[in-house]
Amino acid sequence: MNRDAITLIKEFVISYLEGDIDKLVDFDLKKLAKDDVYGCPDRKFDADDTNLMRAVYCIAFGNVWPNLTMENSGNEKMRGDTMNSSASFFSYPWDDKFTPKWNPPAELTEKIKVFQSSFHTIGNMTVLPDKRIGEWSINKHRGCHDEWHDYEDRFLSALYKVLMQESDADEDLAELVDLNKEDFMPFYGKEGWKRFIDTHFLEYYVDSNYIPVITSKGYTWWRGGYTNKERFFKEANRYIDRSTEIMKNRGERIVERLKVHLYGADDLDYSRLRSMIERCEWIFAKTMPWAPHEYIVRGKCPLTEEEFLYFIDMQRRFGIKEHWGKCYNPYIYIDDCKYWTMGAPVEETIVMNRAKVTK
Repeated sequence: MNRDAITLIKEFVISYLEGDIDKLVDFDLKKLAKDDVYGCPDRKFDADDTNLMRAVYCIAFGNVWPNLTMENSGNEKMRGDTMNSSASFFSYPWDDKFTPKWNPPAELTEKIKVFQSSFHTIGNMTVLPDKRIGEWSINKHRGCHDEWHDYEDRFLSALYKVLMQESDADEDLAELVDLNKEDFMPFYGKEGWKRFIDTHFLEYYVDSNYIPVITSKGYTWWRGGYTNKERFFKEANRYIDRSTEIMKNRGERIVERLKVHLYGADDLDYSRLRSMIERCEWIFAKTMPWAPHEYIVRGKCPLTEEEFLYFIDMQRRFGIKEHWGKCYNPYIYIDDCKYWTMGAPVEETIVMNRAKVTK
């Protein structure tokens, strides 16, 4: 683990977030434009390539990309990028071309202003290998491609075809990926693609079989030809709403992953949890056959009171929050299962659930 990255994030949390790392989810990275420690000292400012984000990538995704370190971050190394862009659809706030061309309703105008700040948050950031052909990196090709226009769903659909080595894959993207093949090698094929999606928290863009789903219309502010404004503005609202939802949820998951490495690695003992899990006889939930899962009951399983409380504590402190119906609970992933409780106070929690991870 990169200790410099851990130290930098911890010091940032104290300096900017009053010691509360959960506030990182909503922090506008553009605020670091003039910061010589956490921003982009001695290089052009880019929110997705700040020193802070380089550190976040190293800690959150260091086990995903073996070559990802603070020293190997930046142009032509491992490079951060923004997933859901604002500029393609709405142009830049300092050079607004969207408003005079489309004359959007006031409500949408305000919504765009908010989005142009919120999209510079950690939940909207990703990292990719950045070896280049001339000036062309994967990130730049992604942003300039005349069918993708920097839309994450469209780019992932194209990347899927490359990593699955399909005959109709984008040849230029395939060439760039091949140039970075040392880093992409673990992600080829069906299992590799699943690993790529899971480890980067990108499940929002695939179906239950991990097939990419394109929901965006690929609109741009410079769009020509006939365009029905009602449909255009409807898509603008949908894109902002969906992107904001993804950024928030993904940001929370990244922060939960950071917490384990920054504060809780010594407390989270997977060996102890595995031993406890193996000692239990897990009961199949017969009353919910449509949602197959198993459970154990506090005081009726082999775990001591102390062990059961430890299990709950680890699940709630280090689990990744996910939606299931109207519920939003932390799930801790151990081997091929995920474990959760239903959120009642600890003293009232008597059931620990688990389900096989099918994705």
